Amino acid sequence: MNFFSEVGQLESPRYANRPVSVHSTSNSSYVNQNGCTSTPIEQLQKDFLKMKTTMDEMKSKFAEQIRDLVGELDQEKKARANLQIELERLQKQIQKSSLVN
Repeated sequence: MNFFSEVGQLESPRYANRPVSVHSTSNSSYVNQNGCTSTPIEQLQKDFLKMKTTMDEMKSKFAEQIRDLVGELDQEKKARANLQIELERLQKQIQKSSLVN
């Protein structure tokens, strides 16, 4: 069985409907999900814009989450610093009370 009719072209049902060149698809059109007729290039451009918009939204949500996490981290650092100061103060009081006794 010969799988190659030309160099690089497979004889297979899977590849039977593939366009031979870019020029053969430029004049074709199909009906998209909304019932509108458009070329595959136009549909790809629309899909690309949708994906770009989705990515931009995801990036902004991610940046917001990062800002929130950085804020929480700063609060935790402040709380830790306050606890460290309080611990040192208590240790000094214990030392003073043990020296007095």
